[in-house]
Amino acid sequence: MIEQSEKIYSLGKVFLNYERVVLNSIEIRRICLPFLDELASATRGNANLAILDGNEVLYIARSETSYNSFGCFNVGMRRPIYCNSLGKVLVSNKLDQIKDIFKNGVRRFTMNTITNEEVFIEEIEKVRLQGYATDFEEWGNGINCIGAPLYDSSEQIVAAIGISGPTTVFDKDTILKHVPVLIEYANRISGRLGATR
Repeated sequence: MIEQSEKIYSLGKVFLNYERVVLNSIEIRRICLPFLDELASATRGNANLAILDGNEVLYIARSETSYNSFGCFNVGMRRPIYCNSLGKVLVSNKLDQIKDIFKNGVRRFTMNTITNEEVFIEEIEKVRLQGYATDFEEWGNGINCIGAPLYDSSEQIVAAIGISGPTTVFDKDTILKHVPVLIEYANRISGRLGATR
């Protein structure tokens, strides 16, 4: 990863692969940060922003509220696609990628982690139809999340936003009540990114 030419050290060419991810995420992050703060305040939950990086979800921004601080998420954190709401949203139109992930094997994090490819594809079909995804203790015990897609001017999913929190505050029924607000913010942000849907 680090290359040496005579006595000069520099980042290797492999880091150029991350240039697109970094540059795109900086602009999306800049646009989304005020919306994340509003969303966190409106729901009293933690608002997260993530992008797809290979077969992982990369968290690029977060807004926590004093009502619901929960330290399982941080900027720069990566999570598998198949066991969180943001990942499900980000691959909701990428069937080939889903098949590759399951072909290589997946790990069970909790009793609720989906490890069967057919069950996961059924879950993704539901995500496409309803416009949002859920994660009810699939990545971590005691954490529930919902996520929605962000679209750009080419109507492609470029990122996802979500609300998360401990099950003691956000049980299934409580967090699902915030779906309309989440989708409203996702639509507003998508509009700022150039989407017309």
